[in-house]
Amino acid sequence: MPFEITYIDLACKPVWFLKLSPLGKVPLIKVDDTVRFESAVIAEYLDDFYSSHLHPADALRRGHNRACIAFSSNLLT
Repeated sequence: MPFEITYIDLACKPVWFLKLSPLGKVPLIKVDDTVRFESAVIAEYLDDFYSSHLHPADALRRGHNRACIAFSSNLLT
């Protein structure tokens, strides 16, 4: 899939970026006029939209992955 990367100086965030990312955090993804932020939300979108999946097909393993992501996110913050 084609994409464009824009690097953000998190010490001096541009106004246009803060308008897209209400929490002022990266990453974010913009598809057409729709913006999504937060890593887990972006990963879920990509997993749902594209045929090569990030999560396993098995519901229990998929749930375990999501629990690990939530646990890790809390540790990092």
